[in-house]
Amino acid sequence: MAERVRNCLAGAVTVAAAELRLGMSVGAAETAVPADVDAAGNRELASALLIAADHDMYRVKTEMRRAAAEG
Repeated sequence: MAERVRNCLAGAVTVAAAELRLGMSVGAAETAVPADVDAAGNRELASALLIAADHDMYRVKTEMRRAAAEG
């Protein structure tokens, strides 16, 4: 899914006669949800997944910046 969205942003966008290039960062996280989890457990799990995905996204951004700086 992230690749499909990234491909949609690959071209330039013209806004007020200025050509802009858009980018995005994506973090990934996965888990198995127990069948007996309740609503509170689902909220806790969703929060943990968002935090893990956010950390992953910033890890990738840092790696990309480091690679760009090294040329």
